[in-house]
Amino acid sequence: MSSPNASSQIIQIYKAGIDAVKGERLIKNRIKLLDDKLLVYDLNSTTNQQPAFECELNNRLIYLIGAGKAVLGLCEGFLNAIEFYNNEQQKQQQTQENDRIEIEYGLLSVPHSIPVVNKRLFHKYNIDIRFGAKNNLPDEFALNSTRLILDFIENKVKVNANAANNKQCLLISFISGGGSALLSLPKSPLSLSEKCELISRLAKSGCDINELNRVRRCLSQVKGGKLARIALASDDGSSKVQMLNFIASDIIGDPLNLIASGPTVIDRCENPAEIAFQILNKYKIDVSRTIREVIDDEKPINEKLPSLTNVLLVNNLIAIREAQKYASSLGYKVIDMGTNISGEASNVGAELADVVLRHKERGAYAWIGGGETTVTIPAQFKGVGGRCQEMALAFYLKTIDCDENIVFLAAGTDGQDGPTPVAGCMIDVKKVAKLKEEAKIALNTHISYEFWSKHIPQALINTNGPTGVNVMDVYCMIKINGY
Repeated sequence: MSSPNASSQIIQIYKAGIDAVKGERLIKNRIKLLDDKLLVYDLNSTTNQQPAFECELNNRLIYLIGAGKAVLGLCEGFLNAIEFYNNEQQKQQQTQENDRIEIEYGLLSVPHSIPVVNKRLFHKYNIDIRFGAKNNLPDEFALNSTRLILDFIENKVKVNANAANNKQCLLISFISGGGSALLSLPKSPLSLSEKCELISRLAKSGCDINELNRVRRCLSQVKGGKLARIALASDDGSSKVQMLNFIASDIIGDPLNLIASGPTVIDRCENPAEIAFQILNKYKIDVSRTIREVIDDEKPINEKLPSLTNVLLVNNLIAIREAQKYASSLGYKVIDMGTNISGEASNVGAELADVVLRHKERGAYAWIGGGETTVTIPAQFKGVGGRCQEMALAFYLKTIDCDENIVFLAAGTDGQDGPTPVAGCMIDVKKVAKLKEEAKIALNTHISYEFWSKHIPQALINTNGPTGVNVMDVYCMIKINGY
């Protein structure tokens, strides 16, 4: 086994992790349609075991919504499952045309530039796809999609639920990371630009995703369980709509109330505004009177919504396990780094370098883990980069004088590392050019993308656009001793 092989294999390991969480494969492992029932299986079980949740589909009006980087693939996998079920039933002549599983209507808010491969399938099942949130920032396209989703819920789902005497409405949603930008509607009188500026300032201050989403909740008409309340709340306290939400986690620990800022999860936090102000104070962020009043207006949701179900569909662990399995099949001795890797990107990159440099055992080893780091950018710096590229810079500087067979990878599963067109970095320590002074400047001024694209562009990992999944990052180190 040689270093050239390791360079290509580490990319294959990363891709194996991504493939494990793609929509169709994932849906087959977690969801089953059987005898007019939708069966959902636990994250760690198989479709041969007892389902964790099931609901009747017979005599239902089924609607579908979604927002996030991963929802297009998840929805396509779900529609393929319906298509397969309908075709099998028709072959066995066990169903009449009016017993087929159909979607009355669906609306998805997905990232700008993500490809729609199977347009025919979405059209067949009445799914409207809207694009927005370029560079993972809410924009007017995302706002318009959100307004359309709310109008659809109020004037189609709820109206039809009340009109259908013998049919209950089932509203299925797919939610993933990126949903904070793609399902966005600021509270009045807050403008979109004001909201984006505040979130940008927090992110550059080193605020992590949990904290960001707690603040976002207080600024939004749909986050923090408000979407579910809109769909299910009724004057008499009983809803004729059942809401089933499939959630793909992009946050360490899988807190459902914070993924995509928790639009479908009732967060029973007693003082959401107080927590938001604590976060602003922690990062010394001054805000306008308008923003303070909007945050102060955020109140806890106290309604009981018994017809609401949230299901964790996938997380980073699924990707990491498959990446580890693939690395093992290539002959590497795999060391599990877990899925809770976090902290300042430059510190984490340096710490990982220390781990691999200290390892002196003979053999071919692969350290594989996941998580999500942050980058703190002082106000005077305006450079372009991403957390994975910054991690790689720190790793590169720590190993620049090393002559061992070491390869490092840090990349986002979504295919986008910060506001750049790449997923992250892969560096072969023995082969990479030695540019210590340039790298130090780049790390200190947070211009990681500028450094890699100018000096060592072959280190950049390009997935040619969004991957259609989003379960945080994959980190991998390979070291080969004695070959």
